Amino acid sequence: MLIAAYFQLPHPLHSTHISGYGVIGGLLFGAGAVFNNGCGVSTISKLARGQIAMLATITGWLISWISFTSVMPHIPHQPFHMPSQIHTTSLILLWVAILIGMTRLPPPQQKLWASMLAIGLMASIIFLYEPQWTPSGLLKGRQP
Repeated sequence: MLIAAYFQLPHPLHSTHISGYGVIGGLLFGAGAVFNNGCGVSTISKLARGQIAMLATITGWLISWISFTSVMPHIPHQPFHMPSQIHTTSLILLWVAILIGMTRLPPPQQKLWASMLAIGLMASIIFLYEPQWTPSGLLKGRQP
């Protein structure tokens, strides 16, 4: 969001209040990551290395995306507006905490963390330009 504001890019993103749907979705996502021993990227990597069992996870993703695509537009969302100063300050403090935490890690882990942060930053920038870039977004289709 800071990049969008700095470069004065329009962004269709909005925040919403926490709902039970978000909590349930987060718990399911976390449970899936635990059972899979990794995130979505590592699932695809494991499948590429020949772990055919990862097809079960990917099949679950597809079934869920297709099933919930019709339900999601009907879930009520309450917009959440945060003053930009609080948002910016929170992000800066979070980055400082992450950077301080990274300095306490051994160099190989520092490289891993820096790589993960870079991937997240690139994904965020892609999301600014193409909000529907995720598989679930592509299945949902374009919003007017």
